[in-house]
Amino acid sequence: MVELAGRATEKDRLVTLLNADTSHLVAVYGRRRVGKTFLIRNVYAKHIRFEIEGIHDGTYEDQLLNFGQCLARYAKSTIPIPPPSSWLEAFNQLAHYIASIKSDRKKIIFFDEFPWFDTPRSRFLSAFANFWNQVISKRSDCIVVLCGSAASYMILKVLHNRGGLHNRVTVRLRLDPFTLNEVEEYFSTRNLAFGQLDILKFYMVLGGVPFYLKQIEKGKSFAQNIDRVCFAKDAILAKEFDHLFSSLFNHSENHIAIVRALATVRSGLTRSTIIEKTRLPSGGSLTRILEELIESAFVTRIFPFEADIKQSLYRLSDEFVLFHLKYMDKKRGRRSWTSIAQGQSWISWSGFAFESVCFKHIRQIKQALQILGIDSQISSWTGSNEDQRAQIDLLIDRADDIVHLCEIKFSNDLYSIKKRYYSDLKTKIQVFSQSTQTRKNIHLILVTTFGLKENKYALEIVQQEIRLEQLFLS
Repeated sequence: MVELAGRATEKDRLVTLLNADTSHLVAVYGRRRVGKTFLIRNVYAKHIRFEIEGIHDGTYEDQLLNFGQCLARYAKSTIPIPPPSSWLEAFNQLAHYIASIKSDRKKIIFFDEFPWFDTPRSRFLSAFANFWNQVISKRSDCIVVLCGSAASYMILKVLHNRGGLHNRVTVRLRLDPFTLNEVEEYFSTRNLAFGQLDILKFYMVLGGVPFYLKQIEKGKSFAQNIDRVCFAKDAILAKEFDHLFSSLFNHSENHIAIVRALATVRSGLTRSTIIEKTRLPSGGSLTRILEELIESAFVTRIFPFEADIKQSLYRLSDEFVLFHLKYMDKKRGRRSWTSIAQGQSWISWSGFAFESVCFKHIRQIKQALQILGIDSQISSWTGSNEDQRAQIDLLIDRADDIVHLCEIKFSNDLYSIKKRYYSDLKTKIQVFSQSTQTRKNIHLILVTTFGLKENKYALEIVQQEIRLEQLFLS
C-alpha cells in the first residue's frame, strides 16, 4: 500500500469509527481527483469486506451484473449467489453475505462512485435505504461508506435526503484539496526536492489536488513541469476543465457560467451581481448551485464585516480553475509556459493567486497570530468616508476587541513598503475606522512570502508580519 500523505484529521476520524459500538453510515464527497477512494482504501484496507464501484453511464442491467459478480468474488462461493434481478434482491444477497462473516471486527462495506448506481427508474436508492434501515442499522459491526464525486447527487440525494435516508448519515466527510503542509509532506514521500517557494508556485497553479500533483516529475523545474502537464501536446491536464464540472454536477453549464463570472473579479461577486452577469434566475436553483460549488471547494463565501448578509461575496477559490481560465482557456496555440512566466501577466496574476492560497490557510494565519483559541470571524469590507473609498479583502474580527486588516503580497524577495503604498495603507485604516465607527483596535497584518524589508514605513504601520513558512504549519 502506497503511503498516505496528509489527511491526518480525516484519517483519525475514520479510524475512530472502528472502535465505535454502533454501525455508521459515512458519506465521503469532494471535487474530482481529490483522493477520496485512496483515503478509504488506505485507512480501511484490512477491514473491507465488500467494495464495488459504480459503472459510469452503465445501464441498470450493467450495474446489477457488476454487483453480482463483485459479491461472488468477495463471498468466495461460501454461499450460492445467483445474479440479482433487482436492487432489493441484490441488497438481500449482500445482507446474507455480511451475516455469514464470522468475525467481531468492524466490516467495511464500500460503495465507490455511489451516484452512478442510481440509473433511471432503478429504485436503487430506496433499496439501499431499506438495506441500511432494516439490516445494517440493527447491527453494531458495520461501516458503510458512500463515496462520490457527483456533488449534486451526494448533497441532494444522500446528505439532504427526505426519504428513507433522512438523517441517516452519521459521518459527513468533505474531502478538500491538500494544504501547503500536506503538499510538502506528499512531495517528501515522492522524494521531490522542491523548496517552499516552488511548492507555493505549484499550489498557485494546480491547487492541492493530489492527482494533479502526482504528475510532477523529479529532476524538472517548476516551469518545465507546468509546461509538460498543462501546455505540451497531449498534456494530461489540457482538457481537465472540460470534464471537471460535467463529472460533478447535473446541468453543469450553469455552474460553469457562475465560475466564469467569478473569475472576472478577484474580490468576488454578490449574489445579485452573479445574477446580473450570468442572467440565471434567482431562487432555489441558484442557491443549490452556489451550495454545490462551495461544498466542492470551487467557491468560498465571504461574509461582510458588520453588514447585511445579502452583501456576502462569492469568491472563486480553485487554483487550477483560475489558472485554466487565465492561461489555458481558448489559448490552445500557446504552448510554452516558460515564456509566459517571464512576462508581467504572471507577476501580477501571482499576487492574486497567492491571495487565494492565503484564504485557504486562514487556520495557519490564525496560528501564526497565536489566536486559535480566540473566537474570531473572517470577513471582507468595502466602504467609504466623505471623499475616499477603500476595500479590504480579508479581515479577522476578534472577540477580544481587535480587528486584523490583512494585506497579502507575493514577492520573490523581502517586500519593501514604499511611500505610496504606505499612504494607501494609512487611507485604508482611516476609511475603515471612520466608516465602521468600530471601537476595536485596528491592527494591520502583512502576509508575505519572505517577510518585510525593515524601513520607517513598515515599522510605523505594520503590527505583525506573517511569512510563507508559517502558511506551511500543520
